[in-house]
Amino acid sequence: MTPAVFQTEGRPSAPPQVMAPAPVAPLTQPPAASAQPTVPPNAAPAHSSIPVSSGPNPPRSSVRSAVASEGLVDASIAASHRVALGKLIERTAAAVDLAALASGDAPSSAMVAAIERALSEKAAALRASGDLPPGVDSEVLLAEARRELFELGPVGPLLEDEYVDEVQVIRHDHIVALHAQKQVATEIAFTSEAAVARLVRRLAIRAGKPLTPGEVFVERRLEHGARLFGVLPPASGDTHMLVLRKPQRALSTLEDLVRTGMVSRQMATLFSHVVQGRANVLVTGGTNSGATLLLGALAAAGSMEDRVVLLQEDDELVLNQPHAVSLLIGDTAEAGAKTVHAAIRVRPDRLIVGSFAGHVVGEIVDAVGDGLDGVLAAARAPTLRHLSARLPADIAASRKGISADTAREWLAGAFDLVIEVGRLRDGRQRVTRVAEFAQSGSNPLEAREIFNFTVERTAAGGLVEGSFHATGTVPRIAEDLTSRGVAIDRSIFKR
Repeated sequence: MTPAVFQTEGRPSAPPQVMAPAPVAPLTQPPAASAQPTVPPNAAPAHSSIPVSSGPNPPRSSVRSAVASEGLVDASIAASHRVALGKLIERTAAAVDLAALASGDAPSSAMVAAIERALSEKAAALRASGDLPPGVDSEVLLAEARRELFELGPVGPLLEDEYVDEVQVIRHDHIVALHAQKQVATEIAFTSEAAVARLVRRLAIRAGKPLTPGEVFVERRLEHGARLFGVLPPASGDTHMLVLRKPQRALSTLEDLVRTGMVSRQMATLFSHVVQGRANVLVTGGTNSGATLLLGALAAAGSMEDRVVLLQEDDELVLNQPHAVSLLIGDTAEAGAKTVHAAIRVRPDRLIVGSFAGHVVGEIVDAVGDGLDGVLAAARAPTLRHLSARLPADIAASRKGISADTAREWLAGAFDLVIEVGRLRDGRQRVTRVAEFAQSGSNPLEAREIFNFTVERTAAGGLVEGSFHATGTVPRIAEDLTSRGVAIDRSIFKR
């Protein structure tokens, strides 16, 4: 049985990082990006996917259990492995009082030594009594037990896996990972809710803000920019619900998004030109729609010599540009205004706004009115219709005395291009509309489409099929790009 093969969308195909319990060297070079997928996530791949290593030690996936990742056993043996792990920790707890671990603090060396002895003795007893199922390695079992008792348990390797963007602990035996832009139900698990409780306390301590008595809604910023969101008992019943969201490294280029089918070739050509011409672009999309992914690809389309300033609420996006600086937007309007003003004073070649909402909207629109260009912003609205209703209200709320119509005019004048990103029913991400704001008649803000994505049918297996189309509209920015020395082939706008 070979290791699991994952299709990837939204970044070049690459093997997932290795999951320890036993250290195994990760693959150092990812293979080339895959072609556009034509099958749903749960179907057999119809495009190039991750090649399975032919060497003696194929890479293991962090979303699989250690024993299943060895490529030697099936899922039923992996389940038996989890049962054996539960027995080992249960019998160890009967021999050594584990209450000292509940606080999340690092245990004393004496406690560690006592638990280590008990683990070794109980593992040997399980092996001698025949309670270890065939194929379950006691050394692997011991390593997993140590990781759960002393470290972050099974989520540790997921947090270290660069191809896992988010980890969701639904309950102790149900962990889901957002792996290469796809939801994957993992084969790993904690042995109990008490183990998850220890994890929460350890993460809170690492974040520098231990849990307080009675705290049931948890939000912490972890090392390396990851965020922890949690709902604890009794607010969550008798289970713990956790989300660990990691910063998304901007690994994808526009060419990668063309290969995965997220954008068309004509769209990518236009996007590349508007970035080079320092146009202002606004991206909008709902949760997991790919808006942040597209924002990173747009940022990568600029010159590596550009000075880039990234404004965001947390380190959700990490850029690869050597001259990039990330600034965190404050929680208050005053702090946000100061951060925006500081970013503008740096005179960046490109200003990237990962959280274009609230008081930040008015500050950025003001700055564009004063001559700022090269803005790439992402808003939290599922469609352009929602965006057109929300952002003018944000401007009006932060600029007292202006009318809603004036706020719409300011927004329309601030951005040269607006892009709507959506997630299809089959889970794939698509740019659904590319438009420009137009002002006409009684409606001072409407979106004039340049490109769109049309759903044509749902194929067998649930795959949503559709195609990209140009509307025939040549955007106003095309003329501006020409005057800036950026030649653009206008044939890309033909129907």
